[in-house]
Amino acid sequence: MSRCLCGLTDLLRALELQKCLLPTEIRNPSSSGCASVLVTVPGAGLASDQYVQRRSAVTLLAVLCVLPAHVAAENARELFVKSWEGRLVTVRQTLYTLIFNERGKLGTTHAGRRDGLIVLTPSNGVYFQFDGRQGKDDIVAPVPQRIMAAVSDVYGPETLDVRSYRKIEPVAVHQFTTGTQLVVARIRFDRDVVKVGFVQPGNDVHDDPVTTVTIKWPLPLTSAFSERDYVDALLRTYVEPKSVS
Repeated sequence: MSRCLCGLTDLLRALELQKCLLPTEIRNPSSSGCASVLVTVPGAGLASDQYVQRRSAVTLLAVLCVLPAHVAAENARELFVKSWEGRLVTVRQTLYTLIFNERGKLGTTHAGRRDGLIVLTPSNGVYFQFDGRQGKDDIVAPVPQRIMAAVSDVYGPETLDVRSYRKIEPVAVHQFTTGTQLVVARIRFDRDVVKVGFVQPGNDVHDDPVTTVTIKWPLPLTSAFSERDYVDALLRTYVEPKSVS
């Protein structure tokens, strides 16, 4: 951005030195860091025309200085998604998933739901988390076996319920062991989280994931997604994508 501002200042200075006639062509310096652009300006002699032309050239250069950073920010996330979604991967370290039955407030029961428990961080290692729902907080544990007991306690019957029922019934912790093959189905970005969902080979990528891996960043993700390489490296510690031939 500082280079763009320098280029903008140079353009303003050049335009102010023109008294009667603007040059037919203005090209921003290549050292400005902006996209090279040719601005063709009619050779008007009126002061009012010069003012409008100066403003137009300055506005165009300013827009071009801002656009590349914005486009790069979108492309960084898009490129990360494209590099992973739909790819066959091999599990390198065991992935854990909680299988549970969930009963909603209207009494509807959804059986056999799955929630991936692995959370990877760049500084605090690995921990296991069941995402909170129905107004409850996330449940975090250092080992996956403790998640089942904690979920059972937190989502058990409540004294204020008109009818006593268990909101979530944990069934089992399923393991996808080393060597298991999965397909990356979807990637979701949140404020400080990248969540990667997997389905089994042959299943529709739009199906509910059978497991997930969550990368939790200690700070909000930057708009340019400058963390991309680190997130990619963390993900590869647990799954290895098949080489593209």
